[in-house]
Amino acid sequence: MQARRGPSCAIILLHRFQDGLGDSRRHDPRQLRQLLAGLRRAGVALVSLDKALEYCMPVAPILPQLAVCFTVDDGYADFERVAWPIFKEFDCPASLFVVPTMVEQRDWFWWDKVDFILRAARKPQVSVPLGEKRLDLRWHDEVS
Repeated sequence: MQARRGPSCAIILLHRFQDGLGDSRRHDPRQLRQLLAGLRRAGVALVSLDKALEYCMPVAPILPQLAVCFTVDDGYADFERVAWPIFKEFDCPASLFVVPTMVEQRDWFWWDKVDFILRAARKPQVSVPLGEKRLDLRWHDEVS
């Protein structure tokens, strides 16, 4: 069996963006700008998710040889403040997947709840009884 040749599309999945709060685990907006500039210089098509799905069709319409599609999960406000202006600068579509209860501020993601609890905790440890044993947990603010 021979590998399929022809147009291909990479889908890049993003999540959170640095917005001046010092969280180095988020995407750096300078790197996003450099990536988009490099893709534009290389002539890579920046396409919407709908267009990216056409690359999966058995009989695809005429498509650019190489394309990239960007998606962003969860709809945090840092997308609007940080990332969206950069995507607009490069005329790059981005598909944003949002959870309505988060946008309406009726709930939090479970991982944001855990993050809040750990950051607000006065002690960097907890000991929880589990039957006849104990679960001892310690945390710190370093990224491992």
